[in-house]
Amino acid sequence: MNKNQKYSYPEKIIVSNIYPEADNTIRYFLQLKTPLQSKSSATVIMMNPQNASRENSDPTINKVCSFFRDNSQFQYGVINILNLFPFYEPNSHLLVHEIENNTKSFEKTMKDNFKKINEIIKLSDIIVLAWGNVPKNKFSKELHDKAVLSVSNILKKHKKENCLYMFKYRNISSLTTKGNPGHPSRKSIEDLLKVRDIKITTKSRFII
Repeated sequence: MNKNQKYSYPEKIIVSNIYPEADNTIRYFLQLKTPLQSKSSATVIMMNPQNASRENSDPTINKVCSFFRDNSQFQYGVINILNLFPFYEPNSHLLVHEIENNTKSFEKTMKDNFKKINEIIKLSDIIVLAWGNVPKNKFSKELHDKAVLSVSNILKKHKKENCLYMFKYRNISSLTTKGNPGHPSRKSIEDLLKVRDIKITTKSRFII
């Protein structure tokens, strides 16, 4: 993805909150409102932010927003976007460099990220898991699995096991070949699939 390319949010989708407000390196939280007059919320957890800010969107966020705006079954007035890692990087295989460049503040940044995840999940009506596989280019699988486990623990803490979903994609499995919930990038979202169980092992398994 081109970092300099600008995307508008889909029609009738409004950014209602972003945290931090003015930071082009980190985003913990993005909240969007759909045209529905409802306070019900769907939270989507992906890998890391691409480009979306208050002013500009990105293709993945637009795909997610359009799905919820246009879907007649899953109607939510609020869409929350969270990530396993809060560092802006449109090319996931380069995410390792963002982490290496923030080694001094990494621990605190991740702590703040999971604090926000905890806060938002507690208030969410449904949670869609969509972070995909461990990024390429020597990204630590141990670091990825640790982040997934932290999310799993938060979901269990707030008793959200019955509120979990994955995106159903056209002509491709919702689960990756490595057992992770598929990321919507370069895929066409058709529906949501209920997640019945999560098992975090050396090969994460999400039972649908």
